[in-house]
Amino acid sequence: MPGRGDTPGGALTVNPGLLDRLPGGGSISPLLPGGGLDLDGDGNSEVTVLPLESVDVDVTSETGTIKLGGGLILDLPGLGSRVELVNPEIVLGANAGLYAYIDGVRVKVGDMDTDELDLNVLDGTVTVKDLDVTVGGALNDILGPVLGPILGTSTPLLSLDLSFPELS
Repeated sequence: MPGRGDTPGGALTVNPGLLDRLPGGGSISPLLPGGGLDLDGDGNSEVTVLPLESVDVDVTSETGTIKLGGGLILDLPGLGSRVELVNPEIVLGANAGLYAYIDGVRVKVGDMDTDELDLNVLDGTVTVKDLDVTVGGALNDILGPVLGPILGTSTPLLSLDLSFPELS
């Protein structure tokens, strides 16, 4: 879960409805150095903890970037497909969204409504709660004609909770 003070942290929760839509035993799991938590004992990680690599956020304007380490693996054995979302980056402000490297190319994989951004500063710690990301950008193109229509656009992908020191 998110850290406090000078110990930054981040957690993301995959939307359970998304997992239900994945065909043929599909799963979403963390890439190293991240870790996962199986909260319901079904063998799938519902919460993924990823390290915060760097943060450059202007709290007043609610703009900036938050870079995470590791990433996510979207494994779809029924479709013979595996997609790795490497080094996710959250962009706040213009072009807001979730970006990641897929096959060495940085692409937008999710959209965010930053009007609903719950950003709080307390005792020098910035906390972002329930930042919801929906399927969008290049992810549908990458998932192809079979899974793209199943997921559609604007399908809830994940929710982020982050905590990091306020920049002075």
